[in-house]
Amino acid sequence: MAKELAPEIKVPLLTRLLSIVYLLWVHFVSENIFVWSWIQGKRNIQADIVGPAYVLGAPNRQLEEGKAILATTAELKASIPCIVDIQVLDSDRKPIPHLSVDWWQARPVFLS
Repeated sequence: MAKELAPEIKVPLLTRLLSIVYLLWVHFVSENIFVWSWIQGKRNIQADIVGPAYVLGAPNRQLEEGKAILATTAELKASIPCIVDIQVLDSDRKPIPHLSVDWWQARPVFLS
């Protein structure tokens, strides 16, 4: 029997609008190579950290310890899920506790 997924969490409209304003600021001002070099006099070494599909406070659903998803139920049914297994270790090769890893992959219609 298939495991029941956690309920979907919707991103509020205000959050989506704030995300769009934030992304416009990031891409056209703070990470724009011409504006940055003109204002700061040097290249922004952290440019392109925020991707085009970034949503402030995007929800995730924790399925079990260490496993979470962001896809909707419809997306999971329509495509093959990609399972990514990541370990982040400290210099002593011990797992770092309470670490959150942001992983995103945009599809062509991510704003729809």
